[in-house]
Amino acid sequence: MYNDRINEFSDRFDRARKVFLLTLGPAGSTFLQSCFDSNPHILMVPTVFKANDIFNKIKNMSTGDMASFISDKSTLKYIFHNKKTLKLGDFSKYQISRNVFSEEFGKYWKRGVRNEKRFLESVHYAFMMATGKILYDFNTIFVHFHTGQDVPQLLNDYPDAKWLSIVRNPIAMFYSNFVRYKTYRGRSFGYDYCWMKALLSIRGTMNYTTNISELEKDRHFIIKNEELNNNPEGVIKDIAKKIGIDFDDNLLSSTIGGVPYVSTSPLNKGIRGASKKIMEPKHKKELSEKDILYLETFYKKDLEIYRYNFESRADFNKEHMYRYKIGNKSLLYKIKFIIRCLGQPNNDEMLLLDDDRTVLQAIIERHIILKKISKMSGDGFIKVLLTVYFLINSIKINKKLRKDVNANIKIITMDKKPKDIIQSPSKYLVSA
Repeated sequence: MYNDRINEFSDRFDRARKVFLLTLGPAGSTFLQSCFDSNPHILMVPTVFKANDIFNKIKNMSTGDMASFISDKSTLKYIFHNKKTLKLGDFSKYQISRNVFSEEFGKYWKRGVRNEKRFLESVHYAFMMATGKILYDFNTIFVHFHTGQDVPQLLNDYPDAKWLSIVRNPIAMFYSNFVRYKTYRGRSFGYDYCWMKALLSIRGTMNYTTNISELEKDRHFIIKNEELNNNPEGVIKDIAKKIGIDFDDNLLSSTIGGVPYVSTSPLNKGIRGASKKIMEPKHKKELSEKDILYLETFYKKDLEIYRYNFESRADFNKEHMYRYKIGNKSLLYKIKFIIRCLGQPNNDEMLLLDDDRTVLQAIIERHIILKKISKMSGDGFIKVLLTVYFLINSIKINKKLRKDVNANIKIITMDKKPKDIIQSPSKYLVSA
């Protein structure tokens, strides 16, 4: 019986159309997903599911440990633990069995080639069985994977899949993240840090579309958040037609896991479904004209690609931009900013000045020498030094300085093994 059920599911999964939803920042992807949640012919995990990212973390675990990680440590944990989340939905009354999920995941996972494709299938099969909603007539798999790291593998595994990318005016996305970072779990990160983090996080996500931008127009569809909220019925009808499913009025009922989806973002808290209120230019209440000029210059390419109107000339001088938001800040802030810039897809656009790297290295080297002479101690210095170490590694210059840093790590870490710190740096690096 189990074998027949697994084989039937596998055949139907292969035949079903695949739809992958990619978001380019806080652009309303969960709301868009919620419009397809109640369709009985769509099989989906009702939350962000970073399948390949999870797979790479757990592929060498035992089957039982894999299932436990999914239910306890992945983004699906909120579903299994019946949590009401800040941004993914309310699963407090969601009906799902962790034991059934673990059992069914193991049965499916063991019966095929254990790769990314099998993992995606196994989770959907186990999820379906664990909810008791055993679908034999689904014809569409809908996956909201949120970020671009999964794109290359999914393109390879599902060459005929449909892709949805939801976009939003990057200035509005910046401001949404800026406010979220300022209010994150009641902590205050400071104005400058929130600005930096919001600025660079948006620029990075906007670039993930490069992997799918060359797809045929009948396979990759860009949806504007503003149009979705202004004309939800028209946009959803268009999406349904493009991905090949029948339109039904239930697609206009915004739910996640069968529960009405209610926005929990700091800017639009409590909004149900589509709303023109979301399109209000709230950033104008806090950002100056100079700030908007800065942002529109920084995001100019994205504004042009997605055909958004400009509020300014978007011609802020790069050096003046640097002085305005970076140059007058502390050394540690500059280090953080440069580290984040180096991790961006297009770091040549990230306001880095040639002289700045040289000056930073000179100051860093002086601090290392002072440390060696004075034999000072303290975890704070260790964190700064290790942060600098990875900055220098990223720049990939000045080998002598890297050797000095390595030598000092051995001196100042005392009971911590340098190798362990280098392999697991995150808990030692400078935090927000």
